Amino acid sequence: MKGIIKIHTHYLRIFLIILLFLFLSGCNGSTPTGPIIPSFTADAIVIDAGDTVNLSWEVTDASTVTINPGGLVVALSGSTSVSPTETTTYTLTATNSAGSSTATVTIFMKQVLVIQPNPLEGKDSMVVNQLPDDNYVDNQYFSLGNLSASVFLRGYIQFDVSPIPSAAVIVDADLKLYQYQTIGTEGFFIGVHKVTESWEENLITWNNQPDYLPSIESTVTIIVGAETWLSWDITSLLQGWVDGGIVNYGILLKDTDEPMGDTFIRCYTSDYLTNPNQCPKLEVTYYVP
Repeated sequence: MKGIIKIHTHYLRIFLIILLFLFLSGCNGSTPTGPIIPSFTADAIVIDAGDTVNLSWEVTDASTVTINPGGLVVALSGSTSVSPTETTTYTLTATNSAGSSTATVTIFMKQVLVIQPNPLEGKDSMVVNQLPDDNYVDNQYFSLGNLSASVFLRGYIQFDVSPIPSAAVIVDADLKLYQYQTIGTEGFFIGVHKVTESWEENLITWNNQPDYLPSIESTVTIIVGAETWLSWDITSLLQGWVDGGIVNYGILLKDTDEPMGDTFIRCYTSDYLTNPNQCPKLEVTYYVP
């Protein structure tokens, strides 16, 4: 009986040694892994039409590397130039015997939009303190500035910005009015203010004009005698209108030194029919992420 027990013990030891060997072999062995992509980048992610972008990458443990769209077969590391014609997502795929890994980079194409409403679509008017109950709905011009330091001339304008996608990121937005006449001899500044109440084009007067923020969004310098486009940067304001962070009640334009000064200008409104290209417009550059 003791001999049998010794034999069983001997085989048990052999069995345990085999198990230990198999375990150690499993620990020392290596399981194949897929490729690693430490980086895949672009030197610009927001571009204008016609621009060229440089894509750069680094890959390890890959047998093939491709970039799509385009079907480019490339080296493990390097760079290449692309010229997308629309917002495009580029995918880098690295492959080896164990599988594949991917990385992406999106290039956003800027969109340019000009909003220039006609008389039916436009909403703009002026108000005058010396004629406090008068409405100027059909005027073909704004008068903006001061006269004899006692007559204050203001303009209100509101654009429909619904053509811009709500998810858009506004890169640049410029309000433009065409200055065609100057009355007076002093240069001055006209500021843009955010309006905080609703108003109607055919009802607005000096006495019922809506509230506005006293802080100035943007200013332009008025040059006496110039016939030119005036441009105010309202990028931040438009971003709020588009994404819903700010209610769009339009803007107020007025002399920054009111009531001082003795000069005013005239700019065309959306009711100007002789040359509609000189009506108020909003020039917008944006992209949609």
